[in-house]
Amino acid sequence: MNIFQKIKEKRMAIRRPAGEELVVAVPDIKEYLLREYEKVNDLKLVNEGLVQRLDKAKETEMKYGAAMATLDEYSRRLKRSEEEIESWKGRADAAQKRFEAERSAAISYKIKLNEVDREKEKAKKEVVEQVKKELALEFENHKGTLSKKTACEIIMAYRRGSSNEAEE
Repeated sequence: MNIFQKIKEKRMAIRRPAGEELVVAVPDIKEYLLREYEKVNDLKLVNEGLVQRLDKAKETEMKYGAAMATLDEYSRRLKRSEEEIESWKGRADAAQKRFEAERSAAISYKIKLNEVDREKEKAKKEVVEQVKKELALEFENHKGTLSKKTACEIIMAYRRGSSNEAEE
């Protein structure tokens, strides 16, 4: 057992990456290595978890960037659409004003047309009355000597005279 006692008394120096030295007894070296192996595995798991979180964060950042670009594009489209709507509203208002002006003018023309029609009918009645009076006077002048032929000649003369007046 002497050999084992010597081993127990022997110590081993282990250098760490940071430049510090750790002195560990040789029989504890297995336990030390297991603990260090577990620490390394734990650190690898933590590192993998952090790498995964970093990848997810990068993916989320890319999605956020894409969403912001999409949002900017939609904002520009919305602004353009609103400007276009305002433009169309302006055009519609101008068209409505033109329509109201044209409608007002049409109403005025209809009123004037009705007045002209009334004047025309009035003038027509006056002319008809005048012609009747003149024909009656003409027929009275030929009283007793009025034949069909003379009556037709008188009427034809008035027709020619009224058509000549209408042409002038």
